[in-house]
Amino acid sequence: YACSFTERLAGNAGGSHRDTVTATVADDDGNEPSIESNEVEVAFTDVAPQASVVKSAAVGSVPETGGPVEFSVVVGNDGDEPFVVTSLVDSDFGDLDGRGDCVVPQTIPAGSVFGCSFTETLSGNAGGVHRDTVTATVADDDGNEPSVESNEVEVAFTDMMPTVLVGKSASVA
Repeated sequence: YACSFTERLAGNAGGSHRDTVTATVADDDGNEPSIESNEVEVAFTDVAPQASVVKSAAVGSVPETGGPVEFSVVVGNDGDEPFVVTSLVDSDFGDLDGRGDCVVPQTIPAGSVFGCSFTETLSGNAGGVHRDTVTATVADDDGNEPSVESNEVEVAFTDMMPTVLVGKSASVA
């Protein structure tokens, strides 16, 4: 007689799952011996964190004279184990910890996301474009610390027509 079964196992890298099976048999004389199988061991291998980072801007353009732009950052855990976001760094604005509602460290369970936003004032020459990215560094319980860069965000600067005021007065009535 042979059979098989499937179970989901989880554990930390370097560890293992061990178990045995005990079979009890009976014969026609009422004997019921139990026999234990050999021990089977399944090792757990390291799985690196699988993170994704998406950056977006609330507006696609601001006047060349400048204006506030709200940026949003979403870090996703696309893997099978939790990890901690240890840093968020913007290519133009630097460390995002404490800017807007961006706070690190943040623990993200498998299949979940962490999002935050911050606002910066941008200005530039008409026809120009502000471009930047965000890099997230994450760490798991096995010491893996990959960094993942977001998509590039663009905010264009639109032309502002000059405003001219002309005043006229007479020196005598």
